[in-house]
Amino acid sequence: MLRSFLNFNSVSAFIRFSDVSDRSFEIRLSSSGETPVNSLCRCRLPTHGTLAEGPATALRANATIQRRNGVGSAEMQQLADDLWQLSGFPRHAVNVYVMGDALVDAGMRWDRRRILKQVGDRGLTTHVLTHAHLDHYGASKAVCETLGIPLWCGTADVEAVEAGKMVRQGGKLVPAAPAVPVARGLREGDEVAGFTVLDTPGHSPGHVCYWRESDRTLICGDVMFGWHPFLMRGPVREPFESFSADPQRNRESARRIAALEPALVCFGHGPPLRDPAKLAEAVAQLPR
Repeated sequence: MLRSFLNFNSVSAFIRFSDVSDRSFEIRLSSSGETPVNSLCRCRLPTHGTLAEGPATALRANATIQRRNGVGSAEMQQLADDLWQLSGFPRHAVNVYVMGDALVDAGMRWDRRRILKQVGDRGLTTHVLTHAHLDHYGASKAVCETLGIPLWCGTADVEAVEAGKMVRQGGKLVPAAPAVPVARGLREGDEVAGFTVLDTPGHSPGHVCYWRESDRTLICGDVMFGWHPFLMRGPVREPFESFSADPQRNRESARRIAALEPALVCFGHGPPLRDPAKLAEAVAQLPR
C-alpha cells in the first residue's frame, strides 16, 4: 500500500493507493480543528500513467472516476435564462459557466476536454474571465484556439493573462497557466451577453463580476467562495487571504456584491446560492 500526504494552506489531503494492481486510489481531506471528512472520491489512474508520477499527476489525469451516489453528469445545468453551469467532478469544485454566447472561465489546464465536450456545438463567440488565476484560465488557451474565439478579461488582469501569470500579494507575478492573447480589456459598465461588468478587484487586480439586474443574477468569481474549496462543504466564506492579491480590497468588493442582494449567486467554487441573506451574513462577518 502506498500513501502520500499533501498540505494546502492548513488543509491536508491524504491520498492512499490502496491497490497497486488495479491502479486505484482514494482521497480524504481534513482541516485544522475539524475531523476528517469521508472519502471524497475513489479514482483510477489511466493505463498511460504510473504511480511513481505521484498523486498530483494522478489527480490531473482524472480519467476513470468512480462517482459516488451518481454525482456528476455530462450535461450542463441551466441555472437561469441564458445561463448554464458546466458539469464537472467533483461537482461544483471548479466552476465554468456559459452565459448566452460567452464562456465564463475555463478551470484548470486539464479541464479543456470536459469544457470542449460540453460547449463544442453551442456557437460560442467569446470567452471571458472573472480573473487571472490558474484555476480560472488554465484551459483558456486550448479553448480559444480550438473554438476560434477571442478572450476578454478585466483590464488590470490583461498583463498577467498574456504572460501566463497570476498576481500574488505584494504584486509579484508567478506562473499560472498557458499565456493567451487578450482581445479586449473589460471595464466597469461593459456589457457581455446581457450581463453588466462590475469591477471587483482584490482577489486579483482585475477581478470582475457579471451582473444581470433584470433577474438579479450574479456570477461572482472568487470574490466569495460558496463553500470551503478543499473540504467542499460548509457555508459561504471569503477566499484564503494567501490566495488574494489584496484581501482588504476583496472584502470591499464582497460588500459591494452583497449590497446588490442577488437572487442567484454563481461562485467560482461551490454550488449556486439562491438565498441573498446567506451571502449578506457571510459578508457581514468579514474583518474591516
